[in-house]
Amino acid sequence: MKGSGKQRATGRVLRKSDGKPFACKLEICGPNSHGLDMDYIVMNQAAKRGCSHLVQSIDRGKIEDHFKFLIMPLLGHNLTKIRHQFVDGRLSLSSGLRLAFLALSPIQELHNIGYVHRDIKCSNFCLAPNSSRGDTRLILVDYGVSRAYKDKTGNLKAPREQVRFRGTTRYASLNAHNGEEQAPRDDLISWFYMMVELLSGM
Repeated sequence: MKGSGKQRATGRVLRKSDGKPFACKLEICGPNSHGLDMDYIVMNQAAKRGCSHLVQSIDRGKIEDHFKFLIMPLLGHNLTKIRHQFVDGRLSLSSGLRLAFLALSPIQELHNIGYVHRDIKCSNFCLAPNSSRGDTRLILVDYGVSRAYKDKTGNLKAPREQVRFRGTTRYASLNAHNGEEQAPRDDLISWFYMMVELLSGM
């Protein structure tokens, strides 16, 4: 498994018919296991809108009372792994800024379809398949804590008075730490912290 937590894990699987590799995300069934459902909702909307910087699901299923799974395309390294290949985990100014600004396209796509990610960080941006030095595209992944900030008519939802913290403390905005409703601006604040990390190695 590439990554795992208390209830979720992501790994590499092979299609039996031809051996083609895919990514598979698993989530243990439970009363609070809704992350994979949100992943699929966002992926479905991304597919309908033709988003090229967001993951699109290939298949999904459920083993009753055990776990749910989601099959996705296999992507390249994430930005955390990439920066750790450099001395002190720090990219050059030109490379760091280039990757940071490339990360804005998937964030914009997610906001355009009406969702705020709420967990923007280096490990949630992966290289698209077949990316090269001259043609690099980043894919934003992991929509498990994402939330729609617009209703079905396209109007902004009223902010809730009490909000549980969602995200990663290292990258979270002050609004998130203060228990306030997150909006697109908070994703951009997290993006700024991510850019600082790419450039400073902190």
